[in-house]
Amino acid sequence: WAFEYGLVEPYWIVYAKEIIGVTTTQWGIITAAGSAISIVSKIVIVGKLLDRFSRRKILLATTALDIVTYLLFIRCGMFTQVLTLWIIGSFIWSFYEPTYSSLEADLIPEERRGRVFAAFGVAWSAFTIPASLIGGFVYERVNPELSFIMASIGVVLCFILTALFIKQPKSNEQ
Repeated sequence: WAFEYGLVEPYWIVYAKEIIGVTTTQWGIITAAGSAISIVSKIVIVGKLLDRFSRRKILLATTALDIVTYLLFIRCGMFTQVLTLWIIGSFIWSFYEPTYSSLEADLIPEERRGRVFAAFGVAWSAFTIPASLIGGFVYERVNPELSFIMASIGVVLCFILTALFIKQPKSNEQ
């Protein structure tokens, strides 16, 4: 997920302004609405679902839904389309961090969590740094849309790897 994040995170606003024609004020509205949706979602829905259902299944569902956000974004042609997609995307994205954190806590023995979480932080940066450089090069020199397509492919790979290698701990199998 860090690689996909690095490919597009710095370029959402650039694409929105340069290609779609969203103004800076409109982008502020878009991100504020997304943040509000994310906050409400985490308070009202995400935590309850994570405590009740399989975190692995929630992660797979989140990842499956996220695949299309990047592809739909590059099809947006106006502010209202971006706003609508960002609200829906923010709801989907609100599941990632709590789901990963909960699943990681379930899977990692307590006595090793500090070291493993530190290693995860290093891995995040190790993937994000080259991905941001690649994303910028692809955006500027090849095709702006290709960065988002590559991110979507990255999410597909995350989905496949999660489905194949992440097993739900016995304590949370619903």
